Amino acid sequence: MQTNGFMNVAKSSYDHARLRINHLMSTLADIEGIN
Repeated sequence: MQTNGFMNVAKSSYDHARLRINHLMSTLADIEGIN
């Protein structure tokens, strides 16, 4: 089945996006702390 491969791609891109968002949030928190 090809759905399994698609799910793996979707999951890895989701995990990657979540890491990007976490990094963005911590960066914003640092900027807030500076101000």
